[in-house]
Amino acid sequence: AAELDGLRSALVQGQLAVINALRLRLRDQLDNPEARTCLGAFVEQDELDAVLTAPNPATALLANQSKTINRFFANETAPTVLLAEFQNTLNDITNIQGGCERIKTTAFPDSVTYISKSLVTVLALLIPAVFLEPNEVIYPLELAVVLFISLAFVVVYQLALELMHPFDNGRNDTPMSTLCNTIERDLVTMLGDADIPDQLQPVKGVLM
Repeated sequence: AAELDGLRSALVQGQLAVINALRLRLRDQLDNPEARTCLGAFVEQDELDAVLTAPNPATALLANQSKTINRFFANETAPTVLLAEFQNTLNDITNIQGGCERIKTTAFPDSVTYISKSLVTVLALLIPAVFLEPNEVIYPLELAVVLFISLAFVVVYQLALELMHPFDNGRNDTPMSTLCNTIERDLVTMLGDADIPDQLQPVKGVLM
């Protein structure tokens, strides 16, 4: 039972290290001094040194998780299907990690950005020219509606530009710190640990 509790604790701490390493990698913050402090809360110093020098720390941590599981079951007579389930779970996490990294590294062609910007600019200029006749009386409400429609195209384009980069730690980006905090609180609770981290609160109305 003690060995099983040790494995459970090691896997939980390892998974918390994985999600935080992925968060730091997607936000390009692995070189920050805070990254070592953050990951050091979940893994030993020797593992931390090796992980931070790896090309992809999250992948290295998942590999260490796999080694931990294999070492545990090497000395046990546990069913092979249980080991396979652990490995399948790690594979699923690796696939999710790969999906996030593909979203971050996939670049939109310059032609797409250029054409979109050009179309928005042309429409924003043509709409007032089409709907507002210079020889007719232009009412304030009519002017406001036309300008609002033109502005709507520009705003939608700017929002699209922001959504192209969901991991840049901006106001409209994925709140990865909050997601990691929620996962940590859930896993620590499952372990029965009374030292549950405080829930992250919005900063100026924004969850980071």
